[in-house]
Amino acid sequence: MDVVTTADKTQPFLPDLHVTDALKTANYTILAPDEKTKPIAQDACRGLESVRIELRDISQTLSNQEGTMLQPGDLIILPAVYPTTEQFKRALQNARQLLTSDGRLCLIVPAYQAEDTEASGRAAGLSDWIRINDFEDVHKQKLVLLIGSNTTVTANGTHHHGEVIILQPPTPSLEAAELAVLLEESLSSLGYLPSPLSWVSDPALFEGKACISLLEADRPVLHELTEDGFARAKKLVLGSAKLLWVSGLDDPGSAVAAGLARVVRNEEPGRAFHTLNADFADAGPEVLCRLILRVFCGGGGDNEFRVVGGVTQVSRVVEDDEMNAELDGIDPAKDKIEIGEVAVGEAGMPLKLCVRNVGLLDSLCFEADFLSGAELGDDEVEITVKATSLK
Repeated sequence: MDVVTTADKTQPFLPDLHVTDALKTANYTILAPDEKTKPIAQDACRGLESVRIELRDISQTLSNQEGTMLQPGDLIILPAVYPTTEQFKRALQNARQLLTSDGRLCLIVPAYQAEDTEASGRAAGLSDWIRINDFEDVHKQKLVLLIGSNTTVTANGTHHHGEVIILQPPTPSLEAAELAVLLEESLSSLGYLPSPLSWVSDPALFEGKACISLLEADRPVLHELTEDGFARAKKLVLGSAKLLWVSGLDDPGSAVAAGLARVVRNEEPGRAFHTLNADFADAGPEVLCRLILRVFCGGGGDNEFRVVGGVTQVSRVVEDDEMNAELDGIDPAKDKIEIGEVAVGEAGMPLKLCVRNVGLLDSLCFEADFLSGAELGDDEVEITVKATSLK
C-alpha cells in the first residue's frame, strides 16, 4: 500500500520500485487524499497492472470517508510530509490499523527528523525498527528510511511479536542456563514466543527469525571457531531476521562479535545485527537478563551496547559538518595549487589520493606522499590499504 499526501509534496513510489513482476502475484493500492491528487497518481502508474487507486486521506478518520473497505497490507509506504504533527500521528495510527499482524511500515523522512519520527512510530505500537541512512533526494537533502514492524494483542493483553530463538551452547554452565530460563520467562510475559535451541541444532530452525545468542554468555566462541562453527555462524548472521549477540566476557575476545557486526552492517545496510557486552561475572543472570530485554525490545535505534561500571554505553559516529569544513579550509593555498595531467607511473614520486573540495568527486586528484618510505618509529604501525570504494 502506497500513501500519497498532496500532489505538490509526494508522488507514488511504485514507478521507482521496479516490482512489475511482483505485481503478478500481489495487490498494490495507492491511497490518494483528494480528487486533485488522484489523476496525478494515475498518470504516474500508467501501464502498470493490478494497481488500485483509492480516494483516502489517511491523516483523517477513515471510518468517516466513503469508498470500498480497504484490505490490510503487508507493506505500507508512508511519507512523513504532513502540515501538522497531529495529522502525522493520526496517519501513523491509521497505517498501523491497515497493516497485517506481521506487516511493515516504511517511512522516508529527513535525517534530522528520524529520531522523533521513530519515537512517534513506537508510540503508535510499531516495534523492531530498522534504520537505513545515507541517501539523498533530488534536492540533496539527506534522508533516512525507517522500517517498523506491527504487533498484535494476545488474549492476556500483551503484544505478540512472534517467535524468538534463544541460542545456547551445547553444554551451558549453570549460570548461563539460569540466564536462558530467566530470558525465556521474561520474553513470554512480554508476548513473545521464545524457543530455546542448542548451537548444534539445524540452522534452518532460526532462518528468518529473531534470535538472541547466549553462546558467549560466559565463554569465548567466535575467536576459535571450527569450519563447521564458522558455517553455522554465517547462516545465523545472514539468515536470521534480527540477531542480538550477547557477550558476558570481560576479555578482549568479546570484541570479535562487535567487529563482525560492524562489518556486516557496513556491507549490508539495514541488517539487524546488534551486540551487547557486559561482564557476566559482575552483573549476574538477573541483571544481564534485564539488559538483554532493554536492548532487544527497545534499543532506540542503536546497535552496539556495552556496560562499564554499571553504565550502559552505546557506540555512535556523528559527522561534524562544521569541523569538517573548518579542517578542509585550513590550507589557504589549497585552491591555488595547479593540477596537471601525468601518465600513470611517470610522476617520479610517491602519490596519495586526495580531494580538494569535500563532496565533489570532480576535485579528486593525487598529491605527493612525503611519508612514503619513511622509517617506522618504535611505537608506530604501518597500515596498507588494499581496496577502496566510492559511493
